Amino acid sequence: MPVLKDIKIFNEINDFFIHQILEICYNGTYRNVTLNLCEKCPVGEYQPMDLQESCMKCKVNFTTEAEGKNSESDCKCKGKIYN
Repeated sequence: MPVLKDIKIFNEINDFFIHQILEICYNGTYRNVTLNLCEKCPVGEYQPMDLQESCMKCKVNFTTEAEGKNSESDCKCKGKIYN
């Protein structure tokens, strides 16, 4: 019964595409379009919005303390901070 085999293949392909569509990259992450995976923004970058394909870099001489940051306010001055 080739029809049943065709339906099974279609369902497997459909399940693959549904999985890809449903994976949402939330703030603090970006979609690696090569791997089609969500990854945390690297140190020195942030992403305040969902569904993005890149992160924003902190200003010169600023960095984040960890990966996965979601706000420009997470960018801190490199080096010592004087009061």
